[in-house]
Amino acid sequence: MIDLGIIDRMEVIEDLSNKASKENNIRKDLDHMYESWKQFQFEIVPMKNSDSTIIKNMETCINNIDESLTITINLVYSPYKEVFETEINKWYSDVFLVSEVLENWLKLQMNYM
Repeated sequence: MIDLGIIDRMEVIEDLSNKASKENNIRKDLDHMYESWKQFQFEIVPMKNSDSTIIKNMETCINNIDESLTITINLVYSPYKEVFETEINKWYSDVFLVSEVLENWLKLQMNYM
């Protein structure tokens, strides 16, 4: 290591290692969120005495949205996001859209109850 001059470059190597570790954590966070949504299923059930339907597991869905938005916002402000910036921005936009749609659905659902 001394003959190759690696010791003299230790700070650069540590910085690269730290950056790679942070980028790996971002990848894991994104993959975790993708997987949680892949496994999520909306439970749409008929509303009593109506032709309408309601989302039965709304609380679970809201929790999933809140968790995804919290993680994604943290990723948006991460100094290590550069490699994933487009993916993070797209994911944020998608989750935010789902949040808005469900918020409006919940308002409608509450009006019918």
